[in-house]
Amino acid sequence: AYEIYQCDWSSDVCSSDLEPINDNTPEICMGEGVECKTGTGIEQGKVYNLGLDILKDYKLVFIVDSDEFIMRKDQEKLIAGIKENKVDAGIVTLIDYCKGLDRRYVERTHRPIVIAKPSVRFNTVRNYIGGAHYFNDICMHHLGFLFNPEKMAWKRKKQIKISGDVFDKLVSRKSKPFEPPQELTKLLSES
Repeated sequence: AYEIYQCDWSSDVCSSDLEPINDNTPEICMGEGVECKTGTGIEQGKVYNLGLDILKDYKLVFIVDSDEFIMRKDQEKLIAGIKENKVDAGIVTLIDYCKGLDRRYVERTHRPIVIAKPSVRFNTVRNYIGGAHYFNDICMHHLGFLFNPEKMAWKRKKQIKISGDVFDKLVSRKSKPFEPPQELTKLLSES
């Protein structure tokens, strides 16, 4: 049996500041025969650790959000690279798309861990102190900034509460033309 832990991040922000979000994760899980555990007040790093505990029998676990994609060939390179470099986790470059798939923001310094051994322990979000390798030739494609400003308002309010004006700085960066991988455009056109 599989379990999915669902966390209510809104506990970090005054709930009256947030627009209600229709989250159908429990219904999807029930339809797939998967148990879904919900909770509030759980820090994101702890949720990652809970997930890694559940997947402790696997050699490696990919860690991505629903608006993040790593291409298949890059997934294979990450798996091989973790073994080859004898490290616990892999870090990649993040591509933030904006205004459509043909534009991206200039690169930011954030390098998220996207693959890890289940023994890895996160402190907060995707922060880990230990043996991680930076795969500078692999990118994670982040589509989260493609949503219209009204749909992003809850995230902006949450980020301001947690880390000041970081969100506004992220979405006000310069952008440049970009050609996404064909695998990504094909995947998105099929959904």
